[in-house]
Amino acid sequence: MKQLITLAFITGIFTFYNTLNAQELANNYKKRHAIFDYTEKQLNNVDTIPGFENKAEKLMITGTIFESDGVTPAKNVVLYICQADEDGDYHSKKINGKRSVKHQGWIKTDANGSYTFYTFVPGTHWVLRT
Repeated sequence: MKQLITLAFITGIFTFYNTLNAQELANNYKKRHAIFDYTEKQLNNVDTIPGFENKAEKLMITGTIFESDGVTPAKNVVLYICQADEDGDYHSKKINGKRSVKHQGWIKTDANGSYTFYTFVPGTHWVLRT
């Protein structure tokens, strides 16, 4: 019983610490994800992934997000994607002094739950096993 109480106590402390850490992360400019650098007012339901214009194999990803009932369109949902380049590599770039994935984008669904990404077909990253 003593071991069970100790385990529950350690789990509680760990959970509490992670909750505090996650809340602080969005306020820490250098450590937070790039999505926190945009407000919802800056997003719309269409985005173009950087590099789309000069790629040979272009791709349009479009869809509708629904509420949990599966019928009602979910408006104002933020959707984020990132992808590899045509060689299967993930490149980074600096945005506002922070490192971020080069081929990324995010949208906010419209009143009908609709969104569209203009992107390109990513390559496959092969890992050789020895």
